[in-house]
Amino acid sequence: MPPKNKLSRLVKETAGFSYEFIRHPKGVGSVIPSSRMLAKAMRRTAQKFGAPDSLIIEAGAGTGAITRELVAYFPAERLLINEVNPRLARRLRDRFPGNTIRRGRVEELDVWTHGAPKTIISSLPFRSLPPEVGAEIERVFFAALRENPANVLIQFTYGQKSPLTLPPDTDIRGERVTYAWLNFPPARIWIYRCQK
Repeated sequence: MPPKNKLSRLVKETAGFSYEFIRHPKGVGSVIPSSRMLAKAMRRTAQKFGAPDSLIIEAGAGTGAITRELVAYFPAERLLINEVNPRLARRLRDRFPGNTIRRGRVEELDVWTHGAPKTIISSLPFRSLPPEVGAEIERVFFAALRENPANVLIQFTYGQKSPLTLPPDTDIRGERVTYAWLNFPPARIWIYRCQK
């Protein structure tokens, strides 16, 4: 893509994302989309820790900053892209035709009852979601991790601590595995798995 077109796309993405942040700050969680470096780090983490044949579920795809990286590396039949915001979901459908884009709450997707291995790539802003919403999503994600030891959850955060709330007696373990320094703000990437 010529540099002018790349710049134009970047400006459109950032403007659209910022607009949604102004309208729904708790649901968007950041004023600008994830950087290319964060997208690459999330994809590499999925390749390293996810099962080779797993269904890749992207939760909170936003404008598609991470989606673009996933679509470039994984076949469409392995990808399920989720976004709750109707405007952003529509843009994702336009940008990534031929891929499965589901609009709605991630915890209500029908994939959670299927036994196939899952790699969950989450950009959800857990720290800014209403507590009851975040707790319900965590419950669904943790149940998916318990369902199959090959399942993994990949989540980034701008903070120092785990972005998910793990009870002290849980069988779910979180581990910070890498950083994306060239992101604003810099992000830490965590993985979560069930260890019985």
